[in-house]
Amino acid sequence: MVGNLGQQPAGGTQAGKIAILPASTRETAMRLTIVPLLISLLALPAFAQVDSQPMSEGERQGKLDHARSLRDESERLQNAADARLKAQNEACHKKFLVSSCLEDAQKAHIEESRAAKRKDFEAGQLERDVKRRDVAVRDAKRAAEAPKREADQKAQG
Repeated sequence: MVGNLGQQPAGGTQAGKIAILPASTRETAMRLTIVPLLISLLALPAFAQVDSQPMSEGERQGKLDHARSLRDESERLQNAADARLKAQNEACHKKFLVSSCLEDAQKAHIEESRAAKRKDFEAGQLERDVKRRDVAVRDAKRAAEAPKREADQKAQG
């Protein structure tokens, strides 16, 4: 099918299908897409490693408090954005160019909502990090106690 751009292949095995790109261009495009994907997949295990060192209670509580304050700030920003949108919508209906005004108000609301969601996302990351580290510490502790537990089970059974 190489070089049959827009032509039906001989033999009729793929009747009705039209080649959009020449084979060499498709192969190049596929390579350009697959290579970065494979590289990013190779990097995943490095990101998946969790610090199994226990956090001090103060550090843990500090992270959770910071996450809570980010969530509160996010909620406050979102509520303010919603109230501002409602007020702007009411004001827009009194203007001549209602549609344009409503679109501008909606765009401003979207930007404000995104800022609030970024804070909420950051809070979620902090909470997930604390939970991951708690689980990693618990798993490490369980793995360290496994030989003793196994020996106790053999002694009993």
